[in-house]
Amino acid sequence: MTKFSIKLTPNAKKNEVTKDEVDMLGMRCLKAKVNQPPEDGKANAALIELLSEFLGVRKNKIKLFKA
Repeated sequence: MTKFSIKLTPNAKKNEVTKDEVDMLGMRCLKAKVNQPPEDGKANAALIELLSEFLGVRKNKIKLFKA
């Protein structure tokens, strides 16, 4: 299992991963934008779809946790 941080911006013009970097602790950090609003899990569902494509893994393998 791989863990990393994500800074999500909902209500963006398009879905995209804008940054992929390593933080000071050596942990992978992503910045992502999705065009869905942050209500009823819509932004999270869009994020899972985006991460699935970006990372090349199935959607059911992605788990989101709030920090």
